[in-house]
Amino acid sequence: MATPDSSHHDCNAMNSKLTDLCTHSVEGGDVARTVRDYHTLHTVALEERNAGYRALARQFYELVTDFYEYGWGHSFHFAPRRKSESLKDSIRRYEHFVAGTLGLKAGMSVLDIGCGVGGPMRCISRYSGARITGVNISGYQIARGVRHNRAQRLDDRCGFLCADFLRLPLAAESYAAAYEFEATCHAPAADRKTLYSEIFRVLKPGASFAGGDWCLTASFDSSHPVHLAIKKGIEVGNGLPDILPVPVLMGALSAAGFEIVEHRDLAPECSRETPWYLPLAAG
Repeated sequence: MATPDSSHHDCNAMNSKLTDLCTHSVEGGDVARTVRDYHTLHTVALEERNAGYRALARQFYELVTDFYEYGWGHSFHFAPRRKSESLKDSIRRYEHFVAGTLGLKAGMSVLDIGCGVGGPMRCISRYSGARITGVNISGYQIARGVRHNRAQRLDDRCGFLCADFLRLPLAAESYAAAYEFEATCHAPAADRKTLYSEIFRVLKPGASFAGGDWCLTASFDSSHPVHLAIKKGIEVGNGLPDILPVPVLMGALSAAGFEIVEHRDLAPECSRETPWYLPLAAG
């Protein structure tokens, strides 16, 4: 078990080796096989997708990470976008909003759940001065993130932990705050309470957890073919085994011990001219 400070520095030492080992996401000859395996997982029953959630997430991010960085930047998530605001600016504003909501300050030890290549951690650490450890199961993404941290001279306060977020190898009551951006949705529905309980366990008493996730609102109609097609498209397009209704997600957080201070649907907060899905729209 590690304290917040030792986990941060140990991660950087460990991931200096990962930088040398992981130079490619998927070797050229393996791309077609990985694509087939990924799509096969999305054709099986929900129970099997849930059981294979680790493979689903790894395969997805091995395939898309380089493309995401090229076309999206280092923060792999959406944000409520205002009129005349660029995608990049909306993402940065949203990350600052989460940091402000959590009350992050210089020197605080913070956990980033499902951190990707570390775009949010770097933005939030630069904004708040917090020391951030990102949890990720993808060695390739961690290797990319280590390079970015060094290039931006933030490796003294931004590090990585290669681990499954359902089993965090961290001491209880170690972190002053935690956040996620569209990450816990990669966990099976039946394991959400376990996941949130792990986050609750490593947070100090009174600490907060914040972020955004894919959810089904009350407008979703499970008998409507268009609604089902949209849901499936989001799952395939984001490496998700399933998408949960808002009440189920809130229930899992409460069952883990969290008090729900605030939750809301961010989609209506977007400008009509810049809906959340605009970056994916054709034309």
